[in-house]
Amino acid sequence: MKIGINRSKIEIEIAKRSFTISIVPLLATSLIAKHDNEQDVDKQLEIIFEVVEAILVANGYDYDKDWWLQHCDYQMLMEFVVNTMHKDIPPTKTKKKVKV
Repeated sequence: MKIGINRSKIEIEIAKRSFTISIVPLLATSLIAKHDNEQDVDKQLEIIFEVVEAILVANGYDYDKDWWLQHCDYQMLMEFVVNTMHKDIPPTKTKKKVKV
């Protein structure tokens, strides 16, 4: 039995590099909680880099912090993390409007 092969995937492109993400490891999830509770901005930045690294490594990519520093700002890092987290959240169903 193989576990974790039928996952939803998201393709993310950053600075002409493409990443196919299917796994968001528990380490990334716990680091996100740590990031959200941190008050120091420098520590938040370091934690978000750890989150990106955890996601990339779990999906078979090498992590090069220098590349991320050269090609991304904080907002891009956050978008990367948020989009990988949201890939597994099903869209909400909209209620039909009732005509009176």
